[in-house]
Amino acid sequence: MLWIALAAVLLCPLAVIGIRWLTAARAPHFDTSYLSIRADPGDAHVFHGEWDISVRDLNSVFHLDANADGDVTFDELKPHFPKLAQYAYAHLRFGDGHNACAIRPEQVEEANRSGAEEYMVLLFRVVCRAAKPDILSVEYRLFVAADPSHTGLLVFHDRGHTDTALLSAANKRVRLHLQAGSGGPG
Repeated sequence: MLWIALAAVLLCPLAVIGIRWLTAARAPHFDTSYLSIRADPGDAHVFHGEWDISVRDLNSVFHLDANADGDVTFDELKPHFPKLAQYAYAHLRFGDGHNACAIRPEQVEEANRSGAEEYMVLLFRVVCRAAKPDILSVEYRLFVAADPSHTGLLVFHDRGHTDTALLSAANKRVRLHLQAGSGGPG
């Protein structure tokens, strides 16, 4: 009888931990989005961007799976491109150290980037007011309200130099120092 009581005392906390772990595993978990920014070699105040956002993450917020089969197809996603792009761009800001920079959307597409995981890809330009900015600041708030643990991996390319940053609710702003002579004359 003592062994049974001892086993119950030791195993009950483990069972509770196991149940909490299983519950957490079923809760929506947002993936990392991938944000790549490249300085325009011919225009110092222009940057080109590509932003890959997980379709699964977008579905968690917007419920895009029209037939509820657990798979969001391109046909289900495409009608929502304007709304999804607007949502994404509303959660991303750029600045040149003094002024806000404009985001100019160019294209939205779907691509399969990582095995079975599908991404919506936003292609855009960032245009800053300063003719030759020294700094490009990035503010990232995608999915912060839905999942504060969501992250964005930023890769910045400027004249052969690459910077990276992990963007999150705790690290939502980064300042990228531009290479001297970045871009063309201007």
